[in-house]
Amino acid sequence: MAYLAADSDVTARTGWPNALDDGGTARRPDDMDAGHLNSPHAVAVSPGGDLVVAEWVIGGRYTMVPARNT
Repeated sequence: MAYLAADSDVTARTGWPNALDDGGTARRPDDMDAGHLNSPHAVAVSPGGDLVVAEWVIGGRYTMVPARNT
């Protein structure tokens, strides 16, 4: 088994997958670190074997995970 950019702490955030401002309005999280996924929603594979992960947050986010050459 392998984990790809796991970030289990993010699901504990109030308003997840987004964040809430002081008034309770949903906003895009500002703590989405590169290399960690917030709320993966879909994945695609490029012809070269790279993974592209789409995330379900305000404004969306795509992360490309390069194929490993073994």
